[in-house]
This record gives sequence, C-alpha cells and structure tokens, in this order.
Amino acid sequence: MTDEPRLQAEPREGVPDVIDTLPAFREYCSALASSHGSLAADAERASGFRYGHDDWLVQFKRDGAGIGLLDPQALAAEGADWNDFNRAVGDAVWILHDSLQDLPGFNDLGLKPQRLFDTEIAARLLGMKRFGLAAVTEHYLGLTLAKEHSAADWSYRPLPRDWRNYAALDVELLIELETTMRAELQKQGKIEWAEEEFDYALREGTCATQGASHPMAAYFTYHRNHEGPPGPGRGESIMDQTR
Repeated sequence: MTDEPRLQAEPREGVPDVIDTLPAFREYCSALASSHGSLAADAERASGFRYGHDDWLVQFKRDGAGIGLLDPQALAAEGADWNDFNRAVGDAVWILHDSLQDLPGFNDLGLKPQRLFDTEIAARLLGMKRFGLAAVTEHYLGLTLAKEHSAADWSYRPLPRDWRNYAALDVELLIELETTMRAELQKQGKIEWAEEEFDYALREGTCATQGASHPMAAYFTYHRNHEGPPGPGRGESIMDQTR
C-alpha cells in the first residue's frame, strides 16, 4: 500500500484486440486450457443505449493465457459453443468484483463458473469503508485505474482502442488482488466465512437470468446506498442481512 497510488495506464502485455471469430475463440480456449490458476472475469453492457441487459463484451485473464476480450454477440452468430470455454477453464476460481452484477449474464451465455472469489465481498469482510474496484485496488496494490468509459455504449463496433484498454484493465489486476486479499482474509481468520459468502453469491447469481426479477434485488439496492463493512453475525450471509 502506498500513500500516492501509481496509475496503471495500460495492461502490461498491451491492449488486446476483440475476439469475435470462431478461430480466434477456439485459439483462446486452447490457451486457457494450457494455462493455470484463477480466472479474472468481467462484463460490459449497453444499459441506457440498448433495450435489455445483454453482455456486449466479456473480459477474462488467466496466467499463461493473457487477457481475452470476447464479443458474445458476434461469437453467437459464428456458432461458438461456450461449453468449450467451460471445459478449458475447468474448476478454476473465477475472480469478479461485485459478482452479482455479472453472474446472471454469464449464466445467460452458458458460462458455468464452479468456484468464486468476489473482491467486493472480500473488501466488506475485511472492514473496508469504500469497496469499489478502484478503491480496493488502490488500498491493496497501490495502483489506480483509469475509468473514463464505464457508461459507454458497449454495443458500438468496432470498439475504439481506449475502450478496449479500459475493458482490459478491469481484469488486469484481479488475480493479484485475489492473492493479496485471500492472504489478508486468512490472517484475520475470515477465510472460511468468505468462502461461505462466495458460495452463496455463486448460487444466487447463477439461478437468475439477466434482467429478470433478481432474488438479490434488495441487496443491490442496499449496498449501492450504504458504506462500511458488514456487521457481525456469522450465522447468516451478509447479503441475507439486507433482505
């Protein structure tokens, strides 16, 4: 942690192109199958520009495979099978920030994460008062990320380079963040509690479809308007406390 966070302007391996063809999809799946460790994941939508809540870009990173920016709409037209992706990553831990925003959309696509590490939930359990991705990244890694395009129309094609850079940065540091936060959870004796919360979020997030009446709607509303860590009470999920 540093007093003055350093700007992470671009991914260390450069800004990737969008994967929108079947050969490129299969090549990335092959790279994932040969890689190792946790899988960083995120998604971008076009809320406010398009009707519905479809994912227009899904981003991944895994050590050995690098960052992949995948266009699910184009890949659907190409006949891509997301089960190829599921088989490639196997039972890897999926790292997401605020997973309940993205899990329903992943479920709609056919993506099937088996295990989860949610950096927002971890931040709450660790007592942070600000738990957005930027705040958590600054606190634990001493790095800050540019966030110019969070409200962009992600259905726009072709995606400009600075948009692709923004999307890639969303997954660039998640693996390092998981490593650091997992160690801190273990240090504070909260890792088992955290794993229970991650399992709970994974079940809830994959039982709903994007845009449906989500079983965690009360949680979404609550945590957008409240700051601070969850209160005590290990007998129930921190998300149950908002119902």
